[in-house]
Amino acid sequence: GPASSGVSFTGINTRWYFRGPAPTVAHDSPTESTLFVKRYSFYAGLGFGLAGGNITRDDDLVPSVSTSGAYFGFIVGADYPISPGVVLRTQITSYSTFSSASLTSPASLSYFSFSSGIYFFL
Repeated sequence: GPASSGVSFTGINTRWYFRGPAPTVAHDSPTESTLFVKRYSFYAGLGFGLAGGNITRDDDLVPSVSTSGAYFGFIVGADYPISPGVVLRTQITSYSTFSSASLTSPASLSYFSFSSGIYFFL
């Protein structure tokens, strides 16, 4: 939809690292040795929560749609440690609502994304 459309998913995600441990915090120490292992940590998980949307379009057959509902979905991805305390994450996420609060407009909300980014341990 247009940039003025507002759709949000608010909930909880879980991760299960099935081919080894999750990346951990490893800080450099001048007095101790540190073993830093660079390997992919693959994971799968589930997500659930509440979704809501308000989409308005001028000059459309249906100018406004508002809906909300519960959603359920999955995530898969991999973490790769770049340096101590810095991890590269690549993830695929897919969510879809399974119940709607609107009887007159039973619109369902769906979300699918491929994302990649870097996160830091503080």
